[in-house]
Amino acid sequence: MIGLIPGSISTDCDQALRNAISTVFPESPTLLCLWHANKNIQQHCKGKFTSVEAYNDFFQAWQGIVQSPNITEYQTRLLQFQTEYSDTLERQECATYVQNTWLKPDRAESIVQAWTNKHPHFGVTVTSRLVSISGLFQGYFRVISPIRAYLIPRLMISRVESSHALLKRYITSSQGDLFTVWLQIQQAVSSQIQNIKSDAANSRIKTPLHLNRAYYEACFGYITNTAIRLANSNYTGAARPLKPCTGVFTTTTGLPCAHIIDKIREDGDSLLPSHFHRHWYWDRYLDLVEPVLEPLRIVSYSASTLVELTVLDAFLQALRLQRLGNDDVAFVDSLATPGLVLGAQLICAMQELNSASLSIPRL
Repeated sequence: MIGLIPGSISTDCDQALRNAISTVFPESPTLLCLWHANKNIQQHCKGKFTSVEAYNDFFQAWQGIVQSPNITEYQTRLLQFQTEYSDTLERQECATYVQNTWLKPDRAESIVQAWTNKHPHFGVTVTSRLVSISGLFQGYFRVISPIRAYLIPRLMISRVESSHALLKRYITSSQGDLFTVWLQIQQAVSSQIQNIKSDAANSRIKTPLHLNRAYYEACFGYITNTAIRLANSNYTGAARPLKPCTGVFTTTTGLPCAHIIDKIREDGDSLLPSHFHRHWYWDRYLDLVEPVLEPLRIVSYSASTLVELTVLDAFLQALRLQRLGNDDVAFVDSLATPGLVLGAQLICAMQELNSASLSIPRL
């Protein structure tokens, strides 16, 4: 959401709903649910192929069109698709159906990535929460196939049953009038909202332990833990060396891409809330002031101990040397902190200007 206007809205292909959205939210792009499109194509086309392998090739060609990164590539893949599936009447019917139903001018812009990647959809490309949850768990259990085969069907069933059971707890009778049912549904929704707020409050005060705090310190308490985990997972999972940045990941998800995080880590800085879209803020509609960070921590190693010093402590330690000669400047440089080097250079300049008047206080 951007203010009260959705950044994008995902729907199935119900034209009445699309017309209503264009009237109520004319500034919000409407995206088509890819899951519904895939199921629809399967229903209409799978039976026209003589083998499963032939249909799978057709389906992969359709997926390639949807995943076209730009308009030129889309036009090339569409032409190739039309040419390849025009050899028989049945295959031509399937290709024509896909083009006339899902790739006609007013719909292709809502499902092909060449257009949808220009809008913030935050990873929501399907309309069913059930489908999203199934995909999430399939990602977690992609290696452990027995667990996946056992858990995912039961997870999907239990999700539907729990939502149904929730409403049944509030709608206790089938004999009530419309106003009574509306009040009962309102109570169910209000209860869910309170539960969400409670869970959010508990999550907000927790710090993910598996993340390097130095890189995300400024985001804790401002950005949801889910967003921080997703950004970190994208960074750690990106193939090295990084390919040139296209900006698609940040545009569509509202998260800092691997290139942004890599640059921040090289500079020794922390990600800031401003690197995230407001969709991922705990308080989306408040004007937030960038947090004031604690002094950066630097580490110096000795033969037997590990000592952690703040920038201020290390600088004061340098002052204890009473003077900053070449050896002392080398010592400060060894701390590898730009702030210390600048401070050392400043004191050296002061010594040159008036070495007699410079007095180092006893610490």
